[in-house]
Amino acid sequence: MAFASSLLMAYVANDDRRLLRTAFSRDGLNWVNAKFIEGQTSNTAPSVAVLRNEVVMAYVAHDESHSLLTTSSPDGITWAPSRTVEQRSATAPALAAIADHLVMIYVAKGFANELTVALSIDGIDWIDPRPLMAPGSRGLFSLPSGSAPAFAFLAAQNLLVIAYVAEGAHDNVFVAVSDGGDIWDGPIPVGVSSKFAPALVVADDELVMAYVSNTPGNELMTLGTRDVSDWGRPRPIVGQSSKDSPALRVTENEILLAYVANNERNSLLTAASADGIAWTRSRPAAGESSKSPPSLCFPTPLI
Repeated sequence: MAFASSLLMAYVANDDRRLLRTAFSRDGLNWVNAKFIEGQTSNTAPSVAVLRNEVVMAYVAHDESHSLLTTSSPDGITWAPSRTVEQRSATAPALAAIADHLVMIYVAKGFANELTVALSIDGIDWIDPRPLMAPGSRGLFSLPSGSAPAFAFLAAQNLLVIAYVAEGAHDNVFVAVSDGGDIWDGPIPVGVSSKFAPALVVADDELVMAYVSNTPGNELMTLGTRDVSDWGRPRPIVGQSSKDSPALRVTENEILLAYVANNERNSLLTAASADGIAWTRSRPAAGESSKSPPSLCFPTPLI
C-alpha cells in the first residue's frame, strides 16, 4: 500500500475544477504519485486523519450548499464516493483520530459562526454535533470563529486544544482547551494575530503553532509552549511566507511544515525542523500547486 509507509499530502488542485488531489513522500522532501480524487471538489482545504489503517478525509463541498463531506481510502489512492455529514461550514474542518474514534471540529455555517464538534467511530456516521461551550459570568457561551480551527491532543496533560482566529477586525489568535470535549476553557489569547487559520501539533509534549503573520509580507511564524496560557515570543521561519494557512505534522524525527507559497504560481512548499525553532529552507513539493492550504497525515493516530 502506498499509504502504509508514506506521508500523505491532500490539497485542492490549482485549476478551475477544484478537484481534490493527493501526493506521497517517504521523507517529506520528495513527493511522488500525485493523483486526482475524481468527482470530489472543494473550495477550501481538506483535512485528513487515519483511523484503523484507513485514511479519512473531510472537506466542504464545492457548491452553494457548503455541505461537510467525508471520503475514505485504504491506501490514499482509491477513494470511496463522498458521504454527507449533514452539517454545513464555510471554512475548512479540522479532523483528528483520538483513540478509537474521529473528532471533527468546524465552524458551523450560520449567523453565529460557532465552533462545533462532531464524533464518529467509522468516518461515515457522525453523532452529537454540538457547539463548543465555555463558562462565563452569565453561564455557558459558545465560541465563534472567523476562520477554520486547528486541533491537537496534548497527551501529557490529557487536553484537547483548538486554535483559531477570532471574529472581528483585529484577527487575534486564541486557543481553548478541554479535558473531555464537553466544556472548554477559553478563549485564551495567544498574543498574535493572523488573517488565516493557524496550524497546531504536539511534539515532545510541547504545543507548536505555525501561522501567517498579520503583516504585508505574510511571513510564516512559529510559537511553542507547554502552558497554553503563556506562548512566549513568536519566531519567524526565516525567508518563508504564505498567502494562506500552513499545515504541520510530526514525523518520526522532525516537524514538517507544508504551505502555499506567497507567489503567483501558488506553489506547494515544505520545510522541516527538529525543534520547531530552526527550519530548513523551503522545498517545492514536486512542482505541485494549490489554491487552498494543504493537509498532512502520517499512518498513526494522535494516541
